[in-house]
Amino acid sequence: MINDTIDILDGKIINIGIRYEVIADLDVNRYDLLERCNRKLIDKMLYMKFSLGESVFISDIFRLLNDVPGVTDARNVELYNVVGGLYSNYSYDIDSNLSPDGRYLNIPQDSAAEILYPNTDIIGVVR
Repeated sequence: MINDTIDILDGKIINIGIRYEVIADLDVNRYDLLERCNRKLIDKMLYMKFSLGESVFISDIFRLLNDVPGVTDARNVELYNVVGGLYSNYSYDIDSNLSPDGRYLNIPQDSAAEILYPNTDIIGVVR
């Protein structure tokens, strides 16, 4: 006898946040620039729905920040895991799952990345 079976398993949610650092042009108001950078990332990440197993590309975040008028250069972008409370309880080691060149974060096939609260999970510094 031959049977077809389908196993449906719950996926895991990996809640992530973004910390970044940009260098501002000399004649730019740093507070306005920080707001523009945050808005650019929030607008992009709010509509980006990651699928199960889809990697998060840090190089895309660098590109978005460098496209903001008034940014001379994006110096540092770091992803961090947020757990507990209103977030998922699934803890994920970001550092050990970065690609060897640091350009993207590998996500397991049974998990999806999510920025749950972009207004608080995206933190920027302007130098």
